[in-house]
Amino acid sequence: MDELLHLETTLNIPSPLQRIEAWSTDSVNYFIKRDDLIDPFISGNKYRKLKGHLRHYLDHKQHYPDGLLTYGGAYSNHLYATASACQRLNIPLTAIVRGLEVDDNNPTLAYLINSGCKIIKISRTEYRLKDQSPTVTNIVNSGNYLVIPEGGNNHRAALGVKDLTDEIYDSMTPDYLCIMSGTGATAAGILDQMSDKPTKLIICSAVRDESVKQRILSQDQSNQVTWRDEQWGGFGKRSKDLTIAIDQTLTETGIPTEYVYTGRLMAHLGQLRSADYFPDGSRVVIIHTGGLRPSNHLAITRG
Repeated sequence: MDELLHLETTLNIPSPLQRIEAWSTDSVNYFIKRDDLIDPFISGNKYRKLKGHLRHYLDHKQHYPDGLLTYGGAYSNHLYATASACQRLNIPLTAIVRGLEVDDNNPTLAYLINSGCKIIKISRTEYRLKDQSPTVTNIVNSGNYLVIPEGGNNHRAALGVKDLTDEIYDSMTPDYLCIMSGTGATAAGILDQMSDKPTKLIICSAVRDESVKQRILSQDQSNQVTWRDEQWGGFGKRSKDLTIAIDQTLTETGIPTEYVYTGRLMAHLGQLRSADYFPDGSRVVIIHTGGLRPSNHLAITRG
């Protein structure tokens, strides 16, 4: 069996599309695409964005004897998911990690090390340069890697994001799709797939990056996007209001979220619901992009 197809037999794909009973009324129905349930380790849109890169590597691995090389911070969900996928597929992985001072014993980096990943720390100044930094240039020039951008954000991410979009439309044609955006790769891929569909896309930003916003809006040729800026102090920042909103969502729906992406998305949805934003008869689909971690971070045995 094809290695990637074999991996997908172990994943919960297609992920469930669940009605949110506590939020739905006779007028508006809310649903959530539970990509957080794809896998405890390769969770959410991280797998969706990785799939195309993994497919390319497995189809051309003779050209990449040193395996994959990618980037992330010391707590990166992208690195965490990539390490798990590479371990299961026996793909060598090198991670360029932001910050010379970061602790190898934090749960993310400890998991990467336990899964066989090689970690190379670079300064925050160099990290901003990514593959233009002297350290990374030397590493790439001295080996043969398939380089994956931070977050998997390039054209190869489209393969898995198409799968995600197709799964939703195979079940229903929503009036609204709602997603949180970091690098914008998932949102851009979804927008590309729904350009001929009668659906509005609500994108809530997790970062204060005007370039991501403008890139997405310039892609929106059918006037489908409503963009909502980050409003809780910046990427990953906590606030009392946000914490209350996330706790309330869990109490009302029983759906676990984290505070960086989907928790913020649900907080945005709470604001929209309070404002009666959605017209009567609307079907609203919220995409849960994962990011939750299992309590046991031990790596899965290679093989």
